Amino acid sequence: MEYLPVQDESRIECVMCIVNPRGKPRRFFLLYQSECPGNGRKEHRDIAKLESGSGCSEVNAESGANMFRTFTDVVAHTLCFVVFFVTFIPSLLFSMLWKMIVRVLLYLEYGSNAELMAACDAVSAHKPAPSKEGLINALFHIRGSIPLKEIRRRVSENLVCAQTVDGRSLYPRLMRCVQSKYGLYVWNQAETFDLHWHVDYFRDEAGTKVTYKNREDQLDVIQKIINAPMFDSKTSPWRVLLVNKEDGSDCILVLRCHHSMLDGGAAFMVVLPAVADQIKGSDGFGNIKPSSKVVRMRNKVLGMLCVPHIISRQLCLRDNNPLRSAANVEEPPSGKWCYWSDPIPLAKVTEVRKKTNVRFSAVLITCIGRAVTRYLKLPEVAKTFKGNAMISAYQAVSMWTPEDVPSLENKITGIATGITPNPSKNALEQLLEANENQEHWLRQEFLWGSYTFSNLTTNTVPHVIPEKFIIPWLLGGVTMFVSSAMGPSNFFTVNGNEVYSLTGIMPLPPTTCLGFIMLSYGDKLAVSVTGRKYAFPELEDLKKLDTMLHEEFDNVHNAIVAQD
Repeated sequence: MEYLPVQDESRIECVMCIVNPRGKPRRFFLLYQSECPGNGRKEHRDIAKLESGSGCSEVNAESGANMFRTFTDVVAHTLCFVVFFVTFIPSLLFSMLWKMIVRVLLYLEYGSNAELMAACDAVSAHKPAPSKEGLINALFHIRGSIPLKEIRRRVSENLVCAQTVDGRSLYPRLMRCVQSKYGLYVWNQAETFDLHWHVDYFRDEAGTKVTYKNREDQLDVIQKIINAPMFDSKTSPWRVLLVNKEDGSDCILVLRCHHSMLDGGAAFMVVLPAVADQIKGSDGFGNIKPSSKVVRMRNKVLGMLCVPHIISRQLCLRDNNPLRSAANVEEPPSGKWCYWSDPIPLAKVTEVRKKTNVRFSAVLITCIGRAVTRYLKLPEVAKTFKGNAMISAYQAVSMWTPEDVPSLENKITGIATGITPNPSKNALEQLLEANENQEHWLRQEFLWGSYTFSNLTTNTVPHVIPEKFIIPWLLGGVTMFVSSAMGPSNFFTVNGNEVYSLTGIMPLPPTTCLGFIMLSYGDKLAVSVTGRKYAFPELEDLKKLDTMLHEEFDNVHNAIVAQD
């Protein structure tokens, strides 16, 4: 989900700088850069000398050692290369042949009303089959109240009934459901489709529309929504739900959509412009950067060569902490919590980035790592675990291109990286270390390698294989999912009412207990924390973590910027 296009490109800072092996920054689809240094590593060393009086050689040495920490890591990498090229590629070619045969069978049986599911992050992290674990929940906070019939009209005109110039449906998947055919997942025409059901009030079991009185009541309603049952498998997996405040002064529009249809970024980019009033300038896709076919082909080839390295990286993760240990009990509690508080001023992040010339994501990862580490040291948490806790994050990165817009298709990938801050280092040193780690892994070759692997295994081999073996193997050792997105700089309105905040709720896979979504909107950075109940028995536990995260943004800002 990293990063959404923004309305005013002039305000984009160094959100993410993808650096090639020679150290030259590049623009990479939705990953922007404006004031990035010509050689990130050299600039980081100079800053370290200036700010802390010492060089950055220790950080660089440790960053370079992250790839091969032990002899076992070297052996694991080597075996992955051998296994991949000797066994995986031949079986993959056979699977691709089977995929071509299935396409023909589908066309003979359903004509143009059915299509194979394209590669998307959903299958790599969630089952596309009906499961509430894979549901995205995007929240639009709106001042005042909006008539439900107006929301239905806009969704119908701008999404469901929208057509291309030649009369074809612009979003055909909105009226399709996911089915399993011949071992692969297929988008097929939904047996039932009722717009009044897809766009409705959130209702309780008795069918009565639900409202909220205050902030605590609002949180309680959202917990019920994100844990509500999945939709009927015979209809399209999306809904837009309206929840009003009792006094009419506020309301929330909730998009519930399965990850196989939309990723989080697409959810905001497609749905917000569809329900909002007239938008000035960009429609939400205007800042997607083009890339020539030659460059894309080169990156795909390099990505293919990096696939074994990506796989072995997952095997070498050192991920061990008390949040995961609770999942090993016989009957862990099901469901999840979500929590968000006041947004963080975006200036705090951009000021730290400008002062240190690090990536936007490095600031976020540093603050998250410091907050989670503090949380793990709480007596009530630490008592369940002995030893040094190690944590890692699976970071989502957009792979959208102009050719993908506006189709409802996931084009994102992710890289798993260790983020545990070194307690012997100060905030600046931790920040530089995180930036070096980001620079090492968030390179074009590795991003394309991860995406290539997802692209090759998603709906190419029979879905039983990735769901039973590949997904638990790759994601089973990751503590958290982190997704950061740059939203529009101007505020939207719906029916004249201001959309004053956007919140995303992380669709955690069963193997992962914690997730963070950070979304900028206007001059604020909204932060939401999602946690599984087996790791966070009470909502108060997530509130503690959220408080610590806000404190760490202040601490890092004070240590690096405010000291002047």
